[in-house]
Amino acid sequence: EHGCRIIDGLLHVTKLFEWYVQDWGSKENVRSFLQHYAPDRAKDFLDRSWGYLDYDWNLNRS
Repeated sequence: EHGCRIIDGLLHVTKLFEWYVQDWGSKENVRSFLQHYAPDRAKDFLDRSWGYLDYDWNLNRS
């Protein structure tokens, strides 16, 4: 799925969450958001360390 993957037993989320963590207030606020909106299979990994997916800059091309 876009923005959220489990790779080698580690949850990886979009790099946007790392870049804009201060806009969210804290990593805990990001975790709360993901707890509500992430796919069910990803929610089991939220209490562990996470990794970040490389951002796909091609999404910004017209």
